[in-house]
Amino acid sequence: MPRASTTTGDAQKVFVDRLVYVADYWLEPVPDDTPDLEPVPARLNGAVVGLWLVLAGQIGPDPRYRLSPKGLPDIDLVDQHLLDHWHDPATDDPHVRGLIDAVRAILHRAEAADGDPRQAMGDLLVGLCRLIEDDYDLVPQPAGDTITPGLTAAITTAWR
Repeated sequence: MPRASTTTGDAQKVFVDRLVYVADYWLEPVPDDTPDLEPVPARLNGAVVGLWLVLAGQIGPDPRYRLSPKGLPDIDLVDQHLLDHWHDPATDDPHVRGLIDAVRAILHRAEAADGDPRQAMGDLLVGLCRLIEDDYDLVPQPAGDTITPGLTAAITTAWR
């Protein structure tokens, strides 16, 4: 029996729920043998790595996504192995470079905020979703509609 198609709102909820799952995971207490994960910056970086994995469909039963600069649907940044570029940002592709640089700026702002780790993680999630909503089309694959409209509001509500 074929799967029922999901609406754009359902697909957006799946994506947002997966991001919240990843962020919550990175805020859990760390085992005693991994003290390097205790600082908030390491946890925030882990959530960004989680974003790349969610986009690639490697976390949970979620689909793979296409992330394209607005107006350029033939460019799929997920195909460019974003996790590899996150760890080694050397790239000649201006679209990949632009995304990585923008995400690093959002990460650094969240890291710089003093205070509660959960608030810093929320700031990171909102910043990432705002970037995606403003500058990219995020489309569940193999086919679907963009789920970017309202993405920032959806993550803000889900993170409360």
